[in-house]
Amino acid sequence: GPVASYAGVDTPEAPFPGNTGANKLNDTTTPALISWAGNNSSHRLSFIGENHNSHTVSFVYNDGCSPETTNFSGEGVSGNAIQLSWTPFGGQKVMVVVNDTDNFTAPQQIRYHAGDTLATGERVLVANSNDIHALCTGLQPLTTYYFRLYTMLTDTTYTTGLPCAATTLCHNLGYPFKETFQMAEGSTFNCWHQDTTQGVHWQKQRERINIFLSLVSDPGTQTGSALMQISPLNLDGGGNLVLLLDVRNPLRFDTINDTTVLPLLDTLIVKYRTSDMYQWQTLYMLFSDIPDWKQFAIPLPSVSNDYLIALDGHFGGQTLSVDNVRVTTVHLVSVTTDGHGAVYPGSELNSVAVPDGESITFNIVPDNGYELSQIFVDYQPQPRRNPFTLTTVSEPHVLYVTFAQTLSLNNPSHSDISLYPNPANTVVNVSVNNGQVAQYSLYDMSGHFVANGNIAPGTPAQIKVQSLAAGVYYIKVVGHDFKTTEKIVVTKR
Repeated sequence: GPVASYAGVDTPEAPFPGNTGANKLNDTTTPALISWAGNNSSHRLSFIGENHNSHTVSFVYNDGCSPETTNFSGEGVSGNAIQLSWTPFGGQKVMVVVNDTDNFTAPQQIRYHAGDTLATGERVLVANSNDIHALCTGLQPLTTYYFRLYTMLTDTTYTTGLPCAATTLCHNLGYPFKETFQMAEGSTFNCWHQDTTQGVHWQKQRERINIFLSLVSDPGTQTGSALMQISPLNLDGGGNLVLLLDVRNPLRFDTINDTTVLPLLDTLIVKYRTSDMYQWQTLYMLFSDIPDWKQFAIPLPSVSNDYLIALDGHFGGQTLSVDNVRVTTVHLVSVTTDGHGAVYPGSELNSVAVPDGESITFNIVPDNGYELSQIFVDYQPQPRRNPFTLTTVSEPHVLYVTFAQTLSLNNPSHSDISLYPNPANTVVNVSVNNGQVAQYSLYDMSGHFVANGNIAPGTPAQIKVQSLAAGVYYIKVVGHDFKTTEKIVVTKR
């Protein structure tokens, strides 16, 4: 029957108690058919339920609405657990049962307790409960389980029940976790679950020898989201746990009129949840316009020894790509200089996260007219090598680099070195205008080596850049008695 709502119990419209001034309900003041205001309700009152949280009172009549709980649903949260939730009706209590088949028998008119077994083998998960969710544990991985939720009318009578089914995730993964998509087979990747919305989905892509996941849209679809969820990671606890992601979002633009050019950006939302949490929590939001692959180190809060990780990608018109997903312990290496050069990686964020036990190599790029002077690690002098490598990092470090002005009177000025065209999209010509033989080395913004070669006197060297990603690169030119570093900008047509 219909459900009616009233502003308060002491109003003329409310069937109980009406406008008599009464403020409580009990067996002696609540009639079967007549309200306290003296009106005939024409329905026998059968249930009164009170919800302390919402401060509401629900009345149910014999031929009116059934006091049935609603919105009963389940979701696998690990390889052995399913989270159940529901919306209660007033103050009515519930009983939930679980079975490995979709066979259920109506409860008998007896009072059940958690752990009891019904006629067709279903097990009582919770009984006589006022909760709004429950965690069903001790299950098998990648298995579908069936549930029934019964609203309790009395201690021994029940409604017909609401059904739901849910599937557990795959086996729990160990720590430290690393997902290398190059090693994955088929269209699925270990324990990732893909939830496609409005035609937007993740798919496996290949670029040269690299394989990664990209968020793409079906033709004609421009909005939507997709979820990639990994089953809980069994971690050993402790601090400095981070999620390492390699992310790339190729920069593209959309012209909406003859004069306005806007970037088409995707969004990546990184979320986490533990197996006993009811809702996802946002760890990181990335509004990505980075042209090249870049690693993001996202700290995990120390709230549990297991996590679910989700990547929620919102499609905006270009391709958002993710590779090399890792959960591990890292150590931060602080990177600073005296201001006359840069160190890559590290100069962009003044620090770099290094997984425990791994090594990291830094490329040192002096400014024009300067050269490497000294390298300090934790304020202790180190051999002057470029590139410089920290091996087997097991604790945080501070890397500090100083530079000195070159003393040669033959250092070339900017006019002594020719780079053209710059910006470029196919070829950059490099020449030294002082008649010397020189060598060049090309690095990206992260300090990774890209290419090198020789420059003959009077003859420019050609550097092919059409296969490089758009962005800024550093070219280091070294001659007999000089060295200099310049920027090259690579664009795409």
